[in-house]
Amino acid sequence: MIEKQNDLIILTTPDTEFILREYAYGTEILYYGKRLSNIEGIEVSSLINRLVAHTSTNNYSTYSTVISYFGDGNDKEPFLKIVNADGNFTNKFSYRGCDIGDYKIIDDKLPQAHDGEKTLTLVYEDDAHKIRVNLYISTFSDSDVLAFSSEVINLGDGVIYVDGLSSVQLEFDGEKNFVYSFDGAWGRERHMGRTEVSRGTFVIDSKNGSSSNKHNPFTVAYNERLGRYLAFNPVWSGNHKFVTDVSPLGQTRFLAGLSD
Repeated sequence: MIEKQNDLIILTTPDTEFILREYAYGTEILYYGKRLSNIEGIEVSSLINRLVAHTSTNNYSTYSTVISYFGDGNDKEPFLKIVNADGNFTNKFSYRGCDIGDYKIIDDKLPQAHDGEKTLTLVYEDDAHKIRVNLYISTFSDSDVLAFSSEVINLGDGVIYVDGLSSVQLEFDGEKNFVYSFDGAWGRERHMGRTEVSRGTFVIDSKNGSSSNKHNPFTVAYNERLGRYLAFNPVWSGNHKFVTDVSPLGQTRFLAGLSD
């Protein structure tokens, strides 16, 4: 189920809730976890409404958002990398609104999850470079899975190059994370590895044209502050990429999707 209450967007599964908040430039992640009996006062978890160490509340780079890009003032790995038609690679995307509808098949030529319940469409646009980004998040009535996918649309006349595009970006307070990978080779697939990430960037990816037995396209991250596990599994057998990036302010960003 997906519903909108004023500036809140609430995605509910049988056991979890994912709560976003609209603000002037985007959509902020307020909460992701077990279903809440009452969401009254959930805005208190907003980074917009409270100070973060060594920064100010008007610093948008500290907010927990679902998309990011070069030029947004954040030093973490971005969700989107574009070379614009004029040759520069910085962007400024503004939030244009959302739509909630029945489950949406984004592109029937690509592998994807089926039999979804509802789909949330979040729309962002860069007016200067005439580029639109659509982020789709879908729920399922019989599962706690959320399906994310993204789309870049060139609204201008010039040629743009997409150098990187993730399917999902999740951000949380908390700098200590354990990332589990499942790697191997022929005859000894999916050996579990465990890596602690407390600062900087940790990447798991496939570059040989397929996910293969070397890097299984599945990873699990444990965020110590959240006290819970997050699993990421692209519905994709080609090159994939998982990024765990922890900022100097102790905020963690998780990215998953196609490899650059």
